[in-house]
Amino acid sequence: MPTDSARIECTLHNDPRLIAAVGAMVSHASQRTGLSDEARAALSAAAEDACRETFSLRSLGNAPSNRDGPDMAIHVIVENFSDRVEVAIESPEASRDAQQARNRIRGIRERTKVDGANYEIREGLARVTLVEYLKANAPAG
Repeated sequence: MPTDSARIECTLHNDPRLIAAVGAMVSHASQRTGLSDEARAALSAAAEDACRETFSLRSLGNAPSNRDGPDMAIHVIVENFSDRVEVAIESPEASRDAQQARNRIRGIRERTKVDGANYEIREGLARVTLVEYLKANAPAG
């Protein structure tokens, strides 16, 4: 298992084929970190779900003709560290209901059982962060 971190970044448009690629990116980072097959599958599924939810939340505020346009792109960052993998999904904040977004992300965490899922808005940028720890390094709590 590597001790150095690695980072993969990409920008995605609302296309199911591209969302599936996020799962492959997460699986690769998870394997580098040494996550179990179960944890790797859970984090990959959570990342794909979070991308779908992000596109869904963004489309709520847009006219149907703009729902697949270039302004609907999201930015995905996958980082692996010696003790965890983090996935961040960023987009210009479009949902007017931050609580609805938090509830959807909480639902992803409950369905997939990832160690952490957070939704925050800063300076007009919405960010979903998912975290999966190596079980030997998981924080107590």
